[in-house]
Amino acid sequence: MPLLIAADVVVGPRLTAAALNFLHAGFVRPADHPAFGAASARVEKLRESVWAELIFLGIAFVGARTVTIESLHGEALGWQVVPVPEGTRPSMAGIWYHSVARCRSSSS
Repeated sequence: MPLLIAADVVVGPRLTAAALNFLHAGFVRPADHPAFGAASARVEKLRESVWAELIFLGIAFVGARTVTIESLHGEALGWQVVPVPEGTRPSMAGIWYHSVARCRSSSS
């Protein structure tokens, strides 16, 4: 979800600029400007829809609850390893734990 929010900040202004380029470049005939404006308003209304937000939230929730490493690979793996075709390898969190966290706690 945070990626969608960040993408909206980047993509929104670019889509607006692209739509204005359609108008300024003459791709949309002057007679079709009202229809183009109405279509743009419909798209904006759909984009800002509460239903769209709820659907994305539902997809994120269901995905977070059901798609796990265990469901993808059929075995329970801890946070210290990740599956690879050859078996497992240390995860970034596992590397951090073994190289930094354990060393700092044993030196204290």
